[in-house]
Amino acid sequence: AEQIKKKLEELGAEVELK
Repeated sequence: AEQIKKKLEELGAEVELK
């Protein structure tokens, strides 16, 4: 579950950058 949260945060950051 912790890994999923980290991946979600990374995805969100990527979307924000775009």
